[in-house]
Amino acid sequence: RRRIALLSEAFEITHLLDYLAGSGCAFQRSGTWYDAGAARKHLEMKLEYLQRRDMVKSAEDFLKLAATASSMYGDIYKVRCGTGAPVPSAEWLGAELARMRREKPPGRN
Repeated sequence: RRRIALLSEAFEITHLLDYLAGSGCAFQRSGTWYDAGAARKHLEMKLEYLQRRDMVKSAEDFLKLAATASSMYGDIYKVRCGTGAPVPSAEWLGAELARMRREKPPGRN
């Protein structure tokens, strides 16, 4: 059962990374704006670090530990899409996680 849960969690985290990378939105960390591809690479690097320490067991762990703020400086990450106002990245990605869970593809539990 745990293996199935791990696969589901990995799917959710990968979906969030893909969603960010394909969004065309800008990502702010440590006061600088980056494109979505660079943001994905940064979050993947943090995720790999956390996974080596067995600290990420869910998409919520990923959001809280990797996608919320700078580990070094504590600055909140933000996402800005088009001319919209920047929003905290954990809120933006969390909304996508909630949407994805509501609209699971057929055959997924």
